[in-house]
Amino acid sequence: MSFFRNLFDTCMSIFLKTIPEQSYTMEFDPISSRYDVRLKNGNDYSNCHRYRQHCDAFIEKSNSDNDIACLMLRPVQQPKYTILFNHGGTVDLGKICNFLYTLAKRLECNIFVYDYSGYGQSTGRPTEKVVYADAETVWSLLLNKYRLQPQQIIIYGQSLGTGPTLYLASMHRQVKGVILHSPFLSMAKLYMPGQSSKKCPDFDVFRNIEMIEQVEAPVLFMHGSRDRVVPISHAKKLFEKCSNPVNPLWIDGGGHDDLFTFESYHPSNVLILKTKFNNSEYD
Repeated sequence: MSFFRNLFDTCMSIFLKTIPEQSYTMEFDPISSRYDVRLKNGNDYSNCHRYRQHCDAFIEKSNSDNDIACLMLRPVQQPKYTILFNHGGTVDLGKICNFLYTLAKRLECNIFVYDYSGYGQSTGRPTEKVVYADAETVWSLLLNKYRLQPQQIIIYGQSLGTGPTLYLASMHRQVKGVILHSPFLSMAKLYMPGQSSKKCPDFDVFRNIEMIEQVEAPVLFMHGSRDRVVPISHAKKLFEKCSNPVNPLWIDGGGHDDLFTFESYHPSNVLILKTKFNNSEYD
């Protein structure tokens, strides 16, 4: 990376480091030799607490040299695929584990979620280079620890998470499918609108507009028409650059963090993982 790219990346990481407030702890049980995810508010209502046997929580040493918190949700006995979930910048895995557990049950799949360095119980600071290293670490975990093939994995990225999602999908092109939920073009293009129609400047980070051209797997785009954080124009430009898009989900009236609440998002109607990503021998 150039000096200015490192500087811009460091500034972005300082911004990201301030959010979100940690919502959970991971506590080691010496009797069972495993970790438990404990939400700071409402432990009794946490799926990870109630269904411990379906939740594999652990701390992993990342390629970034940080310790990252990981959680595999396995609510069904014969999953049809595994979703690698890269979450948005305003949450940690504790804030979304209940939703993801329910989503995994509805889709009859496993969902693996983790916290980037600096988020939740993960150590360090989330620079672009570090986030990509964390993503590569969990990718290796799925292949080596869980014995999955790339064709059994769907990579899902929401907002900030679309950066590591496209990084992985551009590097590991045999992945089953990709879901981009409220994606952005790049950090510079997001925070410096005057850059939106230009080539990414040298200092830019999370260059989704460049990585999308290297993705060969089918890609499902979803974005809200009233997103005030990342304008829908970002997703539409990425859609135009994508070589293998499926029919996009443009949610009329949807914002940045509320697409889950719209009927069209409902897995049985829209994620359509059983039909839009149905060309794998593992179906």
